[in-house]
This record gives sequence, structure tokens and C-alpha cells, in this order.
Amino acid sequence: MDKKLDNISLIKTFMMFAVVLYHSCCFFGGDWFTVIQPAYHFKLANLIIKFFRTFHTQAFTMASGYLFFYLWIEKKKYLNLKESIWRKFKRLVVPYFFTCIVWVIPISYYFYRYTFNQIFYRYILMVMPNQLWFLIMLFGVFCVFFFIKEKVLFSKLYFIIVYIITTLISSFLLKYDINYFQIARIIEYILYF
Repeated sequence: MDKKLDNISLIKTFMMFAVVLYHSCCFFGGDWFTVIQPAYHFKLANLIIKFFRTFHTQAFTMASGYLFFYLWIEKKKYLNLKESIWRKFKRLVVPYFFTCIVWVIPISYYFYRYTFNQIFYRYILMVMPNQLWFLIMLFGVFCVFFFIKEKVLFSKLYFIIVYIITTLISSFLLKYDINYFQIARIIEYILYF
């Protein structure tokens, strides 16, 4: 099992580099920070953006799910629900709010001139928290799996039911742009986890 763990760690490391490269290319491709256009448009950046958009967050989520189940089954972690959720909260939600307060909200206010209501909607209700959406989504997915991990792992029927329900609900929520606290993304990424 340690060889598989090494492979997953390698995949997660590659995906971290892919995320950094993706966001860098978004900036130089003019696809991310739209208030100030880049002095030079790097045309290859748009190809890199399109390539990584097809799989990078899904693969990172899948690797996180594999590690979750490995640590739960092989290393007997995540047995204490309250402690596990608290640890994930400190690792994912606390950095979300810290980065929002010291970086994202000031930049959004200064460059985009967001009002208090827009800031509240985007970052406190977490509907469109820019590049930080992934932290909230991953925390939500972990929380869901803390409750359903045994059923999903040991029952193919339960897995199929979860798959169908999450597909239908996430499609509905995304269609009608309902994403408070990243609920639509959490449900969508349950499938990859």
C-alpha cells in the first residue's frame, strides 16, 4: 500500500504545480485578473488553461479522496467525527477567511470597487469566492464523507444512489446558480472524491 500512497503523493504534488501553472497562465492569458490587462498576451497560456481546465481540480479532488480513504482504512484516522471536522476546518476554512481578509477582499474592493453587499455575497456567503472556492468545496466534501464513508465504501447500491442524486442535484443547483457556501460545487465534486 505504501507504493500506492507514494503514487498518490506524486499525483497531488503534480496537481499542485498544475494549479499554480494554471493560475499563472490565467493571469498572462488575460483570463483571470480582468481589471488590468497583461502587458503581453502569452498565446500558449490560453492552450495551457484549456488543457488544465479539463482535469486539474477533478484529479486533485480524486487524490484527496483516495488519501482520505487510505488514512481511514489503513491508518485508522478520522474515527473521531468532531475532532476530524475541527482539524479539516483549521486546515481549509481558517486559511479561506485569512486569505479573504488580508488579500482577496482588499483587492476586490480596490480594483473592482465591490460594495459591502457584493463582498458579503461573494465571500461571506461564499457564492463566488474567486480562487478560494476550492478550499470550501473540499471542506464540504470531507464533511459529507465523514458521515457516509462506510455506506459508500461497502455498498455498491448506495454508491450508485449517491452518484445519481448528486448528479441531479448539482445539475439543478448549477443551472439556477444556487451556490451558497459552495453547496453546488460540494455536491458536484462528491463524485470525484
